[in-house]
Amino acid sequence: MDYFISMAKARIAEVGEDMTLVTYGSAVGRCQDLTKILANDGIFVEVIDLRSLDSPSIDYYTIGKSIQKTGAVVIVEEATASQGICKTIAANITEKFFSSLQSPVICITGKDVNPVSQALEVLTTLQDQEILEAVTSAARRKK
Repeated sequence: MDYFISMAKARIAEVGEDMTLVTYGSAVGRCQDLTKILANDGIFVEVIDLRSLDSPSIDYYTIGKSIQKTGAVVIVEEATASQGICKTIAANITEKFFSSLQSPVICITGKDVNPVSQALEVLTTLQDQEILEAVTSAARRKK
């Protein structure tokens, strides 16, 4: 093995100073793509790739340093709110970094419904527009 990646150490996938966006898995690439659109609107987003969803191993140090810099955080995950870890991470961030937050923590997740048709499935999954709106809203709230 040529190198070792610590799963207990988050990766800063994009550097920014206006917002912290915490995500993992396939949503990382999507969020990185969206930072280019947000940058065109003057919102520079720091994207943090958790790498690990093991609760004791989540790198709150890296998340905290970013929140101290940006003052706002959006958490993005493809899992539904009732089945994912987003709400737990949001609660821990609020508890640990409340004094650094300039706006509430926002969670963007898949919807808690079962799609009954392929045409309706798109309404239940994570949408780029929803992420863009949440980040823009949080960035405006902190000003």
